Amino acid sequence: MIPALVICLIVYVCVSIGVFLLHFTASILFGKVAEELILRYRVTAFRNILHQDAAYFDNPQHAPGRLITRLAADAPNVKAVLDSRMMYVVFNMTAWSVCLILAFVSCWQVGLIGFVMR
Repeated sequence: MIPALVICLIVYVCVSIGVFLLHFTASILFGKVAEELILRYRVTAFRNILHQDAAYFDNPQHAPGRLITRLAADAPNVKAVLDSRMMYVVFNMTAWSVCLILAFVSCWQVGLIGFVMR
């Protein structure tokens, strides 16, 4: 009984270390992707603003201060969605899918109940 318990403990510790490393790596990669996307968004939006005709800026809705404020406010909002929230959505959907597949493999009745109850 004790050797089986020790094996289960070792497996549990190894899996938890693997999950920690996966979360750490994923959060770094999602942050890097979000930063690159925001940089690309800001450069593209600023380039589009610079290529407008002079008459475009005569409209009070398109005042330069308002456009720059909008550019500065939109980028962090997009980054907030892509950074940690998207990582949690991907992790949760992956965990749900893996659990459902394991339920179908081990006992199709339990898998069917899990699929219906989702």
